[in-house]
Formats: sequence, structure tokens, C-alpha cells
Amino acid sequence: MHTGNYIPEIDVLRAVAVAAVVLFHAGLPFFKGGFLGVDVFFVISGFLIARIYATSGVNYSALAFYRRRFLRIIPALIAMILLVLPFVWLVRYGAVFSQYLRNALYSLLFVANFDFWNHVDYFGPTNDEVPLLHVWSLSVEEQFYLVAPLILFYFRRFRSMRGLLAAALILSSLILSFVLDRFAPDAGFFLMPSRFWELAAGAVVAFLPLPGGIRPGNQLASLGGAVLLVLMLVLFMSFGEEYTVQTIGRLIAVLLAAAYLALFGRGDHKMSLARIAPLRGLGKISYSLYLWHNPLLALLSLQLFRPSTPIVVILTVCLSVVLAVISYTLIENPWRRLGGATTASQALSSSLVGALLILLLISVPGYLATGGFRFDARAKLVLEEAQTPVPAEFSSHCFLEGKSGIASFPQDCKSAIGPQSTLVWGDSFAHHLAMGLRTVRPDIEELSAAVCPPTVHIFFRGNPRCEGLNDQAIAEIARAHPARVILTAYWSHAENFNASLAVEKTVLEIKAKSPQTEIILVGSPPIWRPNLSRLILRNNVPLEQDDLENRSLGEVAASDADLKAVAERNGLRFISLKDMLCHGNVCRSWVNTLGRRALVTMDLGHFTYDGSVFVARQLSLGN
Repeated sequence: MHTGNYIPEIDVLRAVAVAAVVLFHAGLPFFKGGFLGVDVFFVISGFLIARIYATSGVNYSALAFYRRRFLRIIPALIAMILLVLPFVWLVRYGAVFSQYLRNALYSLLFVANFDFWNHVDYFGPTNDEVPLLHVWSLSVEEQFYLVAPLILFYFRRFRSMRGLLAAALILSSLILSFVLDRFAPDAGFFLMPSRFWELAAGAVVAFLPLPGGIRPGNQLASLGGAVLLVLMLVLFMSFGEEYTVQTIGRLIAVLLAAAYLALFGRGDHKMSLARIAPLRGLGKISYSLYLWHNPLLALLSLQLFRPSTPIVVILTVCLSVVLAVISYTLIENPWRRLGGATTASQALSSSLVGALLILLLISVPGYLATGGFRFDARAKLVLEEAQTPVPAEFSSHCFLEGKSGIASFPQDCKSAIGPQSTLVWGDSFAHHLAMGLRTVRPDIEELSAAVCPPTVHIFFRGNPRCEGLNDQAIAEIARAHPARVILTAYWSHAENFNASLAVEKTVLEIKAKSPQTEIILVGSPPIWRPNLSRLILRNNVPLEQDDLENRSLGEVAASDADLKAVAERNGLRFISLKDMLCHGNVCRSWVNTLGRRALVTMDLGHFTYDGSVFVARQLSLGN
């Protein structure tokens, strides 16, 4: 048995899990499934709360448990949030700072997972630019901690039925996870009910007897633990985001972690790897490292808009480890031991957190008073020109955005399609192109929805409305026989999506339903990462300069080549927006189409109204 309550083997498991998460967020391709390390943490958390309950017996106090959790989680979280705050302020991008403060508030209330679920914004910052995105998992854990004592209380009251009740709860949550995987993956990812089974699996292990036949400390237990860790690493390296059913990966990770805790969770077996001090140390600082790594990587993404070199990413990860050690030493560990006489480290830690809270109280009113922006006149001009207004007569309600379902799609959008119509069919990129086309042509009709490429017989994970909308589009084409159909989208955006194969099937379907309809394939516009306005600001590009080097054209060039091949095989016209707006790696960034100077795109690739009109005037669609 290990002395005391400390079990080094659990720190080994924490070390593997946090390393997987950090390397995944750092963008290492051989850890594409590293996000499953969070699922391992869920199992550990469920195990630990149940072990505390099981060992406390009648002396268990929910209030004492919540006090320990508060001291374990909140001080280090507050310190990280407030120390990162001024650096987010320096980014000089109001939307990022505004979002950061909102995320910080919800994270301290332990409802950040609801915040991210409700604000999965297709037009907002990409995931790797959100410094506090990772705190959703802390909210899930705390929500579990709120319901777990109540569940355990009823289990104690109904001992004869607790096995059946536990199985029913876990199975229900697991089934919900599979269902949401298909129809609402954002909810399945962020919300506690679909994660409950993972934490509950760890809790169940805490109440199970250890497997018999293995003597404490023998080599078989150590070998078994090593095999389980190797299998986890294989999972982290092979199971990526491209898999449609993410719950399968979670289930494997949970089973492996549960088996590991069944071997070592009570301290009856020892593991050779636990003798490695750096591995144990990584496990000890795993919480602080989890807190610090994502903000640093997000700030790196926000500040450096050319591809970061591997050495820069490695140095950022190393800095995360250094800050995690400092956080563990000065904040996390002293606060966790708080309860007896105040030590010097506890006094220092308390002073630091108190000073940071004062900083928050000073900065938030200033933020509210200024609207959250710290832009100079130049920055304001650039951002205003990224949001040129669309005249009401050229806007369209024939576009599903957000989480609107197919039932809310206006019927008049479909009935307006006729034999003389030019139908623009696609995603939000198609919608932004249609704005300009509608300005220069009277025959434009539109059927579009966010994140829905115009392809038939394809199920898009988490977006069942795409299938419904695309089926309706084919039905309207068969009914109205429009003069032409324009298929356009951000072709490389959809996950697990072969654009050329899907588009070719759609082309053949249209030809079969309406042979006289001309089909025009239009490629994606140039993609600017993270977005055009921020590139101009960060690189101090002169505002009178019309063109800008674009280093993110590779994906558009690849999808253009695929679409061009489809067009040639089927005798269709293909129009490359990249070729229209770019020469080599230099692309148009400003236009002067409507008697005013405006940016071409409002974000990473959606046209502004002026940019859309500029492109529409150059498209030759025929009469």
C-alpha cells in the first residue's frame, strides 16, 4: 500500500491525459485524438469524488467537499484569467476582449459550457483563438459535483437497487451522447447530461472490488497498467475529429481509464512508471498546466498570423509548463492546504489572488465605459470597412443561419424560383455572393444555409437541416427548371467531406431532374487566416494598399482543382474566385466599387457587400 492518501499512479494517468490535450491543442498531427484526454480527466474526477464518499462513510460532508473543490479550483483559475486579461487587451481586437470577459464570468460561475454551446459562432473567432475555450470541462465537472452527492445519498438509501439505478443512469447518458453525436454534436460535446456517464464510470470503479488474483506490487499489475497507457496513446494518435461518431472514441478512452483506476486507484498495486519523478510531477501540475496552455496557444494564434514555426509552438508549450509549476507552487498547492495556520506561501498566494481581483474590479468598469474597444482611428476605420451595410432591397431572407431548422425556411423563397431564374445554392459563402449578384441581376433566387454545401445524399454531422434543405433544392429544381444553378460554398470547410465526389453526384442529380438547366460551379473565395482586417492591422499594411500577400490559399487551390476536374468531366463551366481576385499569392484586399473604399471580405472569406458587388460585376453568367 502507498502511504497516506497519495497514489502516484493516478498522477501518471493525469500526466498522460494532460500531455495528450496540450499536444493536441499545439497542433501536433500525431496527437489528433489528444482531445480525448479530457475524457480521461472526467473518469479520474468521478473516481475521486466517489472514493472520498466511500472512505468517509457516515462522516461524509457535502459542504466540506465543496469547500475543498473551491480551494482546489477557483484560486488558480482566477489567477490565470486575470493574468491573461491584459494580454488579451493588447490584441487590439474588441470582439476577442469582449468574448474573453464574458467567458471569464461564466467560467467563474461554472456555466461556461452553456456559454460556449450557445455561442458556437460560425462567423466568430476560430476555436484556436479563444483563450478560455478549455474551461468548459471545469463547468461540466462542477455541475456533476452538484448532482453527485444527491445521487450517492439515494444510493445509500436504496442499497438493493443502486446497481440497477447506476446502470440506468449511465446507459441513459451514453445513449444520449450517441444521439447528440449525430443530431446536435455541440450539445453532446459541451453539456453535462451527455458527459455524465464518463464521470459516473469513474465513480462506479471506486465502489468495485479490485480484480482478484493479482498480488499487490507484482509485475503483472505494472505490466497491465503500462499496456493500458500504451493503448491510450494509440487512441490519442489515431482517433481524430474526422470521425462522425465521437462517442466511440470517448467510450474507449473511458474504458481504458476505468480499467487503469481499477488496478491502481486504491493504492494496492504499484507501477514501475510511477517511480519516474518528472512523470509524477507532470501529473501534479496537470490542473495548472491545463489552465495555462490554451490561453498561451490562443494568444500565439491571435498575435502571429503567419504559420507559427515548430520551435515557436514548442517554446509556448514549455512556457505553459513553467507557468504551471509557478501556479502549482504559489497558488494551487497553498490554497489546497488552507485550513490550519496560515503559512508564508499561503499568505503570498492570498495576496496575489486578492491583487488580481482588485485588478478585475478596476478593469471591468473601464471596459464597460469604453465599450470594450481600445482601437485607434486607423483600427476603427479598418473594422468599420469590414462591415459595410447591405441595402435592404438586395438582402435576402432565403438564408438559414445559426441553429434554425429547415421548418423555418420561408416558403416564398422556393415558390419564387421559375424557368428564368438563376438559383444560387450553397452555404453562407453562397449567401454573401448572392448579395452582389442580386444587385447586378434581377433574376437571382437563393437557397442557402450556414455550413451546408450544396450536395445531395450527404449527411453532415450535427447539421441534419443540410440534408433537408438540399433535398428541397433538388425538388425545386425539378419543379421549376431554372435557367441556371450556381453551386458554390466554402468547399474545404465541411468535415469528412469529399467535395469532388459529392459535387459530381449533385451535378448528375440536377441533370437527371432538369436537363435544360445550366450548371455553374464556383470555387471558394480566397481564405484569409485568421481574417483580413486583423492581418491588415497586425502587419501595419498601408490603408491605401489594395493588395496583400495571402499565405492561406492552399486549401482553396486544392478544392478549385477538384471542382475544375468535375466541370471538365461533365461539360460544365467552372469559375475560380481565387483566380479572379489573386495573382499568385497576392490577393485583392480593398475595392472601390460603390464610390467608397471597402474591404473585400468581412472575416476569413465572406464577402462584404462591396466585395460581393465587385465580384458579381466580373462574373459572366449569360442572359
